[in-house]
Amino acid sequence: MAERYLRLFTIKEGQYAEGAPLIIAAGALLQDSQSNRLLAQLKFKNIGSRTISAVKVQLIPTDSFGGPAGAPFEFQFLDLSAQRGDFFAQKTPINIPNSNARAFDVFVKEVAFANGPAWIAADAPWEQIPAQVPLEQAYTDNLL
Repeated sequence: MAERYLRLFTIKEGQYAEGAPLIIAAGALLQDSQSNRLLAQLKFKNIGSRTISAVKVQLIPTDSFGGPAGAPFEFQFLDLSAQRGDFFAQKTPINIPNSNARAFDVFVKEVAFANGPAWIAADAPWEQIPAQVPLEQAYTDNLL
């Protein structure tokens, strides 16, 4: 039996913006083989000390050539209770309205907390966190 969801695109894992209380741990664009609809799926990790109750993101869908595939749009993950270290939102599909989309960019715009004011994104870019390097490779002074 064929898989129901075909993975069309995967974002760079472990994206972070300076000062953000979370990491975009993973993301993918999926095509439902039964309905032919496109869905985005995101996974976040709370790296802050406060409980996250909601996240607002902006998605910018692009076509196979890197051009726009519809207008950018916002999506909100609501009614969360993500503690420090928790992964969350990975089971919430986001409908992508334009069937020509083959990739997307994602930006976290705001994060609401259970106990106070929200974090609002600055203009810092969301970039992939570099992979960790073992100390033996990072330092070649033979002290280890």
